[in-house]
Amino acid sequence: MLISQSQRKQRGIGLLLTFVVLILVASYAFLSYLSSNKTQLSRSQNVVQILSAAKDALQSYSNVTAATGGAQRPGDLPVPDGFASTEVPKNYDGDTDAGCFDVSKPNGLPMVTDNANTRCLGRLPWKTLGLSYFAPSENDVIGVMPWYAVSANLAQPVCLSYLNSDTVLLNYTGFACYNGVQPTSLPHPWLTVRDAKGNVISDRVAFVVLVPGPPINGQSRPPSPNLAGANQYLDAVTINVASTGCPTPPCTFSNADWDNDFIAGEPSDTFNDRLVYVTIDEHMTKIEARVGQEVKAAMQRFSQNYSLPGKVNYPWLAPFGNPNVASNFKSIPGTRVGLIPTHALGKTFVTDFTWGVTNGSIVPNTAIERAKVRNTALLAVVDGTCTWKSSDAKSVDCTGRVSIPAAPPAGPITRMVDITFPPSGTYSVTPTSGTATTMATRRVVRSNGSLATCASATNQCVTITDYQDKDLSDDATVPDPTPYTQQTKAWVNGGVGSLSVSNIRVYAELPTWYEDNQWNQLVLGAVSEAFAPGGNGAACAASPGNRCLTSMLDGVVQRTDVPFLVMMSGSPLSSTAAKASAQSRPSANRNDYFDTVNNVDSAGTGLIFDHQSTLSPTFNDQLFF
Repeated sequence: MLISQSQRKQRGIGLLLTFVVLILVASYAFLSYLSSNKTQLSRSQNVVQILSAAKDALQSYSNVTAATGGAQRPGDLPVPDGFASTEVPKNYDGDTDAGCFDVSKPNGLPMVTDNANTRCLGRLPWKTLGLSYFAPSENDVIGVMPWYAVSANLAQPVCLSYLNSDTVLLNYTGFACYNGVQPTSLPHPWLTVRDAKGNVISDRVAFVVLVPGPPINGQSRPPSPNLAGANQYLDAVTINVASTGCPTPPCTFSNADWDNDFIAGEPSDTFNDRLVYVTIDEHMTKIEARVGQEVKAAMQRFSQNYSLPGKVNYPWLAPFGNPNVASNFKSIPGTRVGLIPTHALGKTFVTDFTWGVTNGSIVPNTAIERAKVRNTALLAVVDGTCTWKSSDAKSVDCTGRVSIPAAPPAGPITRMVDITFPPSGTYSVTPTSGTATTMATRRVVRSNGSLATCASATNQCVTITDYQDKDLSDDATVPDPTPYTQQTKAWVNGGVGSLSVSNIRVYAELPTWYEDNQWNQLVLGAVSEAFAPGGNGAACAASPGNRCLTSMLDGVVQRTDVPFLVMMSGSPLSSTAAKASAQSRPSANRNDYFDTVNNVDSAGTGLIFDHQSTLSPTFNDQLFF
């Protein structure tokens, strides 16, 4: 059959049109593919930024914001933002909640605190953390609002009464609450994070941040007031192939349940959660850095307030002894390397002191025996303690032993005196800098009121309570078979009379969480010869008596002009360069805390100290200077 030229032309045009259509279809498919990949890439990059920002914000809150007020300790983390029926209106509002969900209840409500059933999972409390999310919706349809889970050890810290380098090595054996006492186990478990096959990546996770992604698997995210729970945002993975984490498949791991177990599955049509996590060991390294910087700042404040004119001097320290013994934190002139005595408002610290009355007399409110309360001269107190009661370190309570001659007049050899200053009133405070042979001290003088005012108004006048201890040799027995007894209570009287407490040792001032969490037992200080009391206080010199400290970084000299340093011990290690066996605490040996020959110098006169760029299983000391 013959084909005309016209027909050939039409066929050619048809083939060309078909070819063009195919090109257009292919181009569209290719552009759609590129657009889809670009969208996925853009979302992936956005999710990474969201996760990173949330992680940084949580760690910043934990190590800075949480401890700013003084009472809340570094390391604590906020409770997640849950969809709680107790909130009015019910909502995800971006604020931390008062409690966590109760896993024993079908919907987890009402929320609980410090309970065996506590599970802390919810949305990231972005308002509490000071984050800003553009137009955050209540139901978060596209899945960009982070979710957050945290171990109850950190979000509800009452039962874990101490949080420091040592306590993170405790094991979880079941719920136990150690409210105010030394914990011997973890109250709650750490979180667990698994890989896509169900294998455990870490079972020592402090917190997890998750970005859920758009709804899949029939998830529904209605608007308020019927907002959805975690299972409408977070996904689950079913593993059908045997692995270490799933020895008997199928195994299902869900990020939405309340088992403290989370999975980082592979992205798919049935799983689109993305997560980051921080282990308690990573978290503790940052906490230790926060504590070290806090102690460093306290030492610097001390030097600003108690240096001699024209000099910079840091305080004398306490010879290293078992840090678990409070009396070992008594600074001694000449001690440059050792424990760092500190004080916090309302916390007792060890000190000697003297006291006396001028321009007045002591008037008892009960019959008083001769020589029981003395007011004729300053009386020296040994083995005493004081407690600052006011933020300006003026109002103070002091208690200690007073030595009184046996005759004349006849009386007991040792007595106890308890001096209480009221928190308000007229004070005179005199600071004294330390020298080569003395301590930096304070003298606090409080003018008294009239006897009538003292008798009628509580806490308006200085009071002196006198006790007698007939047998000091049995004081260590609990209970003391011969405890001290109160003899009398008195007030200072006289128109311009006053009572002074002098020679109160002045220590670096730190927040209450520092000693409450026993950080003082894990910190060592070192003061150089040049910047110790009695040193030149201006510059380093090569001659003994005015030398500075040397820091070694990774075995190489880093600095030779360090005026003082703070050393954090880190968690106990199984072996170090200074000790072949495991470190054991509490201990009177520095090599149970610090890890190199330089850092455990038992003579207490070392000038060289070590640290490393990266902490290791045999070395985890950190230096701050």
